[in-house]
Amino acid sequence: MNKVLLIPAYNPEEKIVTVVKDLPRGIFDQILIVNDGSGPDYSDIFNRLSMVKDVNILVHETNQGKGAALKTGFSYILKTTKDCLGVVTADADGQHLKKDILAISDCLKPEQSALTIGSRTFDSKVPFRSHFGNKMTRMIMNFFFKIDLKDTQSGLRAIPYSLLPELLKIPFNGYEFEIEMLLVAKKTGYRFGEVEIDTIYENNNLASSFNPVIDSAKIYFVLFRYVLGSLITATVDYIVFFASFAFIPKIFLCTYLARLVALFVNFFILKKFVFHSKGKIIVIGMKYLLLVGISGFISSVTIEYFHNVLNLNIVISKISAELLFYVVIFIVQKEFVFKKGVKP
Repeated sequence: MNKVLLIPAYNPEEKIVTVVKDLPRGIFDQILIVNDGSGPDYSDIFNRLSMVKDVNILVHETNQGKGAALKTGFSYILKTTKDCLGVVTADADGQHLKKDILAISDCLKPEQSALTIGSRTFDSKVPFRSHFGNKMTRMIMNFFFKIDLKDTQSGLRAIPYSLLPELLKIPFNGYEFEIEMLLVAKKTGYRFGEVEIDTIYENNNLASSFNPVIDSAKIYFVLFRYVLGSLITATVDYIVFFASFAFIPKIFLCTYLARLVALFVNFFILKKFVFHSKGKIIVIGMKYLLLVGISGFISSVTIEYFHNVLNLNIVISKISAELLFYVVIFIVQKEFVFKKGVKP
């Protein structure tokens, strides 16, 4: 069955030509390289790559981002390749060695449906920005999404063919696409595998087009969508609660009124932008309403206790009660309300 090597390339390093030439024939039925708007100074590199057997080059006239380049490649593969096991993605900045690309390729097998990551070892030789960024992202992914990977940002991956249509739905086009890929794989039931690879950084990784400020901000925006959605929902909830409490100082009544108004906003945000659930809306809606009812009751009791027993201000009581159960409600929503099955 077919395997495809996909390399998104923006201002690639010279050594990518050597890596591609040295790959043994027959491992990949096609080597697809996406020129993501590289400047004219890099024309010679792409010309030499185009002369290598089984290499096909797609071109973006302007730079669109790594995620956009990967999606262009995935779309082309889905349209032109049949009987395909999957795709190996690699970077064009010289960080991925031939032996590691081949090791990742070996993970694409008919009986497996796992997204395999080429995990780098983050020792003292790794630039601080890469070490810190990966550690922070790993902690967030594990805590909020139960995705425990040593390297969440590695571009060397073995992706099952069946996952490609889901990845084309990702709206992001930059480096944040690769983080979203992990979340989509998790939500659609794919397992994860890891293969340890060599860590290659030259000149403190200056060849990378990754912007540590802008691209990191985009990545963390993807990871904190639930928090952002919660803030929007909380704003609606708090406005309704305190507005109604000013006229009718009944905590239970005001809590459920606020929950009801915020319910529609929160459900839409969670289903479409956070968990991307495609389950039957009636089933998801019933489970969501059950959670709202139970959490509303517990929240009301807690607010009553803080306000009437501990004599705390109503604002402090409300905020304290919500924060107390925030993480618990997130876990229940992810694992019960919007959960999807795991592929074998």
